[in-house]
Amino acid sequence: MGKSILTLFAVLLLRQSAYTQDRILDISGYIDAGAAWLGERTVSVGDTAFETRQSKFTYLTQRFNLLPSSEFGRVKIFANIEYNSGSGDEHKSGTFELFEAWSQYTFSDALKLRGGILTPPFGAFNATRDASPTFLGVLPPSVFDEGFEEIDFMPQFANVLIFGTTTVGSIDVEYALFTGNGIGTEGEMSIDGNNGKDYGARFAVTPSDDLTLGFSAWRSGVEDYESGISEVHTLFGTDVLFSSGDLEIRAEYIPGYDEINGVQFFKATGFVITSYTVEETVTPYVLFDYLRNDAHIKMSHIQNRISAGITYKPVWRTALKAQFIRDMYSRSGVDDISYFFVGVSILF
Repeated sequence: MGKSILTLFAVLLLRQSAYTQDRILDISGYIDAGAAWLGERTVSVGDTAFETRQSKFTYLTQRFNLLPSSEFGRVKIFANIEYNSGSGDEHKSGTFELFEAWSQYTFSDALKLRGGILTPPFGAFNATRDASPTFLGVLPPSVFDEGFEEIDFMPQFANVLIFGTTTVGSIDVEYALFTGNGIGTEGEMSIDGNNGKDYGARFAVTPSDDLTLGFSAWRSGVEDYESGISEVHTLFGTDVLFSSGDLEIRAEYIPGYDEINGVQFFKATGFVITSYTVEETVTPYVLFDYLRNDAHIKMSHIQNRISAGITYKPVWRTALKAQFIRDMYSRSGVDDISYFFVGVSILF
């Protein structure tokens, strides 16, 4: 109910701004939809396998996003209203939420202030993944799959962001500092009583037109007063973007640890995407990514994903996609899983 009220408020606010002479209202968005074939797979918890599920063919709407925004002078207001095909309420499929909603004031290119509900710019991929279908395939690297946010491989939300760009000599420099509420048990009136807030930063340098290097850090405190569990999540990240002509290589490596009641557990994730665009319309690519979280019962062993696919853009703002994925696990008793996806992305 609260999210529905926030969604309505954001839309009405942006609509109202359209009636002011010096304000511009823009509504854009995108849809990712398609079909999938899921190979035979084993359901397990930790090292224990429970059942084997047969192959399955299914349709899916990965995402449908409306992106209203309004700009007036130095102020910008933005919202990201998202529907995805994840699990919803009983007997319903999919969830609907106000994914982002923020206001931004621009002092200069070197200093911008943003506040509200926003995606933290931890790593280059995370900074843009919810603004448009930035990933080539139907599914992004597994760390960005729906559901992995619950095990804190990546900071999901922040409330305040200070960022900007500048030039030092011939090198372009980007910076971002962000903070937000930690994850905790809500108290009365939905007030977050958690004192362990989130803090993070990212710095990136572009020494040449074809190379960008980024460095990120994030710390999140978790307090659950009902169970008495105290947690601290810490991540460090490096990201590289290399592009030369039609060739692009994008890579990130993010190690860190979870500290639960004083005991530390290692975790890490990383991915490499290599793509090559032919005649600006056809882009074949290969992807490798890896996940491990020693504190999590499902991710306490390594998951590796190898993926290959192709994206074809027949017309402007439309992309047809096909992607094969192979997930491989180090857990005993758990078989590797194959997926095949076909889909379409349309921007409007």
